[in-house]
Amino acid sequence: MDDLLTMKQLTPDKAVFSDNGGGFLSLKFDGKEYERVGVYRMFPNTEKDRFLSIREATEKAPEIGIIYDLSEFDGNTRTLIEKQLLMRYFTPKIRKFIKIREEYGHVYFTAETDAGAVRFTIRAGGNSVAHIGGGYYRITDLDGNRYDVEDIYALSNRELRQFELYI
Repeated sequence: MDDLLTMKQLTPDKAVFSDNGGGFLSLKFDGKEYERVGVYRMFPNTEKDRFLSIREATEKAPEIGIIYDLSEFDGNTRTLIEKQLLMRYFTPKIRKFIKIREEYGHVYFTAETDAGAVRFTIRAGGNSVAHIGGGYYRITDLDGNRYDVEDIYALSNRELRQFELYI
């Protein structure tokens, strides 16, 4: 029981990360080998390279340990972990709303992002649009994909009026 309540810190001298050849991250830690692990930010909006939870890649994803500060690791290890974080937290930045329309309890967006044009859908009146702070908003679509609007005040008047209906 005590083992369940103990947080384990992953440090460069105790944890060895590697690419398992399939684009996934492997870990050797505490006498165990994990063929595939997941990397999660405990504070995804404020601490992007600190307090990283390393979990087994299983359905329940039990935590193996925590990296308190990624900068403590060597460049190769940081690159491997940052690649995993980029895949998990890929969040295109919306530059322009081309079209927003509501129909049958859903809102359909067509937008231009820093990763290209996108189309996505959210539930109207749900928790799909989150205010992060200031003019910063995060939209989560029906599939769990995230899109950021970093500054709603940089939008055109037309775009802002349309978007304001859902924030």
